[in-house]
Amino acid sequence: MKLINCGCSFAHGYNSRVIDTYKPVSQKGLASVKVPAYESAGYHLANTKGMEYIDLARNGNSNEAIARTLRTYIYQNSKQDMFVLIGWTHAFRREYMSWNVNDNKGEFTQYREIPHHRSLFGRGEFNQSRMMIEFNERKNRPLAYDGHIEFRQYSIMLQTQQLLQLNKIPYLMYNGCGSEHESKDREVLEVKSQIDKENFYNFDGDGYDAYVLKNPELVSVDGGHPGIKGHKKLEELLKPQFDKILTKHQKFSKKKPR
Repeated sequence: MKLINCGCSFAHGYNSRVIDTYKPVSQKGLASVKVPAYESAGYHLANTKGMEYIDLARNGNSNEAIARTLRTYIYQNSKQDMFVLIGWTHAFRREYMSWNVNDNKGEFTQYREIPHHRSLFGRGEFNQSRMMIEFNERKNRPLAYDGHIEFRQYSIMLQTQQLLQLNKIPYLMYNGCGSEHESKDREVLEVKSQIDKENFYNFDGDGYDAYVLKNPELVSVDGGHPGIKGHKKLEELLKPQFDKILTKHQKFSKKKPR
């Protein structure tokens, strides 16, 4: 069985220890740039079960990119026995298609609709991106952050959950960056209520970034990401739920990790 690790830098393990023996994934439709893998929480969880570790997480990923990359991997490797671990990121990050005139092809690009923090540990002021400012000036209407951003975030989670369940793939999700939004919007709450809590680790409504804030010894030297201790701690937090989900899957499918 393979453990497929998905997310942004917090899931990727950026600024933890580099895995010297890791061979970067090279799949058609996935990121073409080969990047090193780190000793992330996903890597440690894979080792506890003797699983092969596949790292699809990338620094700066949006939730759209996380879902798209995983979807592509599943479609191309549908016969693989896998466990998927997803660390969702800030809802404010977006993905759009840009055109590379040099290579004459489209590329996925990440941007922040609203910069999330000045740093991990200091809340920044909300600022609309230039694209969003120009759009709203043309339409002469205010931007409704609370509703559309949250609805998009939980819709991506729900669609990914449905894909995994349809393919009978065991999985565990958590918020790597960004807290859960307490919206009162009926449509947002309806979508959010469909997220399976048994397969979602909850940091009391916060993301792992907030947990790290409360435990400075877990921070890496850059002051903005979990370090080696931070990823070992995340593994420790996720492991009971990870074990429970995996055991249930193995009992149901009568398969064992290879």
